[in-house]
Amino acid sequence: MNKFSLLIIFNLYCLDALGQFTSDLSYASSDGELITPSSILENGQYIYLNFFSTTCGICNSVASQINEAYDHYNENTGNLYILGIEYFSTSAECEEFRSTHESSFPVIAGLEGGGSIFNLFNQNGYPGGMLINPSGEIIADFNYSLILNLHENLETYILPSINECSLIDINFINYNTNNSNIELEINANSYFLYNYPSFLIINENYDTLAVEQVNYYGLSGVTSHILEVEYNFFSWTENLELQLYSGFTENIECSFDINFSEIMKVGCTDVNAGNYSYFADIDNGSCLYEIDYLNPVIDLNSGWNIIGFSCINEMDAQLAFIPYEEELIILKNYLGLAYLPEFGFNGIGALIPGFGYQLKINNSIINFNLCTY
Repeated sequence: MNKFSLLIIFNLYCLDALGQFTSDLSYASSDGELITPSSILENGQYIYLNFFSTTCGICNSVASQINEAYDHYNENTGNLYILGIEYFSTSAECEEFRSTHESSFPVIAGLEGGGSIFNLFNQNGYPGGMLINPSGEIIADFNYSLILNLHENLETYILPSINECSLIDINFINYNTNNSNIELEINANSYFLYNYPSFLIINENYDTLAVEQVNYYGLSGVTSHILEVEYNFFSWTENLELQLYSGFTENIECSFDINFSEIMKVGCTDVNAGNYSYFADIDNGSCLYEIDYLNPVIDLNSGWNIIGFSCINEMDAQLAFIPYEEELIILKNYLGLAYLPEFGFNGIGALIPGFGYQLKINNSIINFNLCTY
C-alpha cells in the first residue's frame, strides 16, 4: 500500500472520528459538568482539545500555557472553548491536577471517557492539541512547541469575535413635541449591519411604547430613525429599553438601556410662534409664524416621510418636485397612486392643497418647500 492510500485512509478515519465526537453525544467532565460538543459548535465557538495526562511531566509544565489561553479567550465564553482530554486517570485525579495548576477549563478524565476520545482520534502521545472550527472541521494540530505559546498560535486560526451591537453608537434620542414622534440618530461603525432593521422602545413590563417602520436595507454610518409613539409619552417610566430588530422585526439583534430622563423634548420654544410647545425643552428650529403657514419650510430625513401640501393652488406633481427630482424615489397619495420620477410616470397628476402625501427620498433634504409665489 503506497503513502497516498495511507493518507486517504487516515483522513477518512479522522472524518469518521470527528463525526462521532461532534454528534449529539455528551460527556461528563471531572467536576460533573455535562459537555455536548455539537452544542458548543452550534454556538459558533471553536473547540480546542487539550490532550494530556496527569502523570506527564511535560503536560504539567505547560499547564500554565493552557490556563493563559483559557483566560485570553474569556474562560470559554468567547469564541473558543478549551476542553481537556485526559488519558488514563480518574475524575478525582483530574480534579487534583486542576487544583494544583489552578486550572478552570473543564477536563474529561481518562477513565470517564477521555481515553476513548484519545483512541477515537488516534492520539498516541501527549501533550498535544487539536483545533476544531465551528463548522466541525479539524483545522490545526498542536505539538509541544506550539503549545508553549498557545494563545498566540491559536490566533493564527481563530477569527476574532465581534459583537456587532458594540459597533452601534446612539447619537441622540429626542421626543418631537410637534408631531409626537421619537427621533433617533445612530452611528453604525460598519459598512453594513442587519438586514431590514427597525427600532422599538419597551418599558419594564415589556409594553411596546414606540415603533419604527422599516426604512433601510441595512445600517451603515449615521442614520436617522422615526419611531411612532404608541403610548402617551409623558406616562413612560424611567427605565426603558431600545431594541433593534432585523428581518422586518423577526429577529431581535441588540438592546440598549435608556432612561426616560435622557430623552430630550424638542420643538418650538418661542411663545410668539403659532406652534409654540409648552413641553419642549430644546428648540429645533420648527417655529412657524404667520407667513410660514402659507409657505412652510421643513427638513426631510432620508427614507420615508409624510408631508402635507399646503400651497394655495394645485400643482402638477412632476413640476412641483423638479427641484428635488434627484432625491425623490417615489411619491404616493392616499389612494396609493404614485409619481416615479425615474420612469417619468405621474399617476398622481396634481397635488391638492390640504392633502397629505408619502414620499421616499435617498438623501435628507434641508429646508424642503414646494410652494413658490
